[in-house]
Amino acid sequence: MRDPGHESGARARALSAFRGSFGREPALIVRAPGRVNLLGEHVDYCDGLVLPAAIDLAAWLAVAPRPDGLVRVAAADLEERVLFGLDGLDSRCDRDGRPLPRWALYPAGVAQALARRGGGGGRWHDPCFARGVPAVGRGRGPFPSP
Repeated sequence: MRDPGHESGARARALSAFRGSFGREPALIVRAPGRVNLLGEHVDYCDGLVLPAAIDLAAWLAVAPRPDGLVRVAAADLEERVLFGLDGLDSRCDRDGRPLPRWALYPAGVAQALARRGGGGGRWHDPCFARGVPAVGRGRGPFPSP
């Protein structure tokens, strides 16, 4: 049986890692509920039959705005951070020209897509993620299928 404190533990990790990484309080903390696909993994976007179900695990995101046009992302569970500008994302590089770590590619892509659509209003953010959903296994995740 799962530890009943697990859910609050992921939230607490997101808050603690945000404070430790960015030295301030987040403006917002949000929860992305987990799900499993009991039937139809990877066929939903091909008009196949699917049977997703919500689960009691979630991912948490603590976030605050920043005024300088950069994005600094922290992964609480990996104890890693990365800083990038939107100008270096076509080459998938951080602010110092190093390749972005694999875990940072999705949040970098989201930031780039928002910027291309005029989102963010010139203000970008410091997000910090904490996982309450195990990273192993197929058909499980904190976010819906694309």
